[in-house]
Amino acid sequence: MQPIADAPPRVRSAPRIAIALGACAATLLGTASCAAPTTESLDHSGALERLEARSDPFELERALERAALHRSPVTLPNDPLSVEPDDPAYWLVRALAWSPEVRASARTVSAAIADSKSAGAPQPIGFGLTDHEFGGDDERVELVATFDLLGLLGIGPARSERERAAAAVVVAAAELESEIWRSWLTVDAARLRFQAAAARERLLAEVLEQASADFDRIVILHERGWIGDAPAAAARAAVGSVERARSSVAADVAARRATLAHAAGVPPEDGAFEALLAPDRPASEPALRPNAELGDGALFEHPRLRELRTRFALREAEVRSVATSAWPNVGIGPHLGYEDDLAIGGVLQLTLPFPSSWRGRLAGAVERRDAVIEAYEDELHLLLVEERSARERRDEIHRRTTGATRLVVEGSTAGWSAARASFRVGRMPVLEWIDALYRRLGATTAEIDDAEALALAQVALAGARGPAGTRLPWQDERATEVTP
Repeated sequence: MQPIADAPPRVRSAPRIAIALGACAATLLGTASCAAPTTESLDHSGALERLEARSDPFELERALERAALHRSPVTLPNDPLSVEPDDPAYWLVRALAWSPEVRASARTVSAAIADSKSAGAPQPIGFGLTDHEFGGDDERVELVATFDLLGLLGIGPARSERERAAAAVVVAAAELESEIWRSWLTVDAARLRFQAAAARERLLAEVLEQASADFDRIVILHERGWIGDAPAAAARAAVGSVERARSSVAADVAARRATLAHAAGVPPEDGAFEALLAPDRPASEPALRPNAELGDGALFEHPRLRELRTRFALREAEVRSVATSAWPNVGIGPHLGYEDDLAIGGVLQLTLPFPSSWRGRLAGAVERRDAVIEAYEDELHLLLVEERSARERRDEIHRRTTGATRLVVEGSTAGWSAARASFRVGRMPVLEWIDALYRRLGATTAEIDDAEALALAQVALAGARGPAGTRLPWQDERATEVTP
């Protein structure tokens, strides 16, 4: 009997190899399509150059375009680039362009818009390759590809995710509007404080000059023995008190200049600050002037309340998005198999989530949504409280300015002038001159203090009433009048 020869080894056929190569090619193509964003570097010298370029009108225009890119309801002057530094609108325009909070919020809006373009996209395409006997003689090879059916149709979780992303864009835009309004309140208050401090320094410098001139005479009289050591020392201390007060206010001017520079994004050495230091420049006029009456609809349009309404819509969209987590994931696609012949079929894949994977998240989303309802109520209450407080402060400061403050300033000024005149002709003792100087020192800045407090109360009242209840420098009063 002849021995049976060994069977020749089976060679994998071309279709099987083609399927394997196709799977490998799909994997390589998927890897090659990975995003490769451009790199950016944080350069210190570049940051310094950009800071210096802020005085360039072109850079200012670009910054204003970025801030107004998302159609914020906040208006601007017709020609914001031509506003002069002595105009209060100048500082509002700079805050809109360079305020750190506004710039960050504008970037957040751009990021939210970019994120929304990928929201609700189908789940990744799934590939599966099965070799039933890897390296063996079994010819069975299967290739499966699955596609997210609900994502392709744009229903279920995909739709809710798009709605959530759209709501997030609206929230970011509302936050930008709120930051713009907040930055205007901040820069206007900072400008008023800076101008008031500069006015205080000028007045104290005048009193110091007057007191120093009289003190020179006191020194001469003391050297000749006509004034004792104690009165001369007391006079020296009184003049030193005036100098100390002036120095303290000068330091306050520097600090307030820095605050204004940061709020407006303007370098502290910028020449725009000199326009605010003119002696004849009033320091008590705010740029944001509240209308005579609040009006029924002003608070409803307040940026802080509008932001919360948009946030509520976002929380509601998040509730719906979590609710769609209970939906099954449906995958559908082709199925290629090969053993002796190539077979083409289909595959349906269902992924059923466990109820515990979404029930807790849904309850949490509902709580966060309901929390916004309470936050809206609390914010409305806070605005009403702030509005009344600012209005009462404004009225009381106005009464004080035209009443007690005027009496104090007029009396101390007249007393100081009379004391100086009497002292120069030798009809008043040094101690009475010192007493008059202290009274003048105590009342020197009273009018400026009240003017600053009154202006800041008006800004606070404008902040509580919102843009709908406030007149901007470039708006006609009749155009912004709110009906009581």
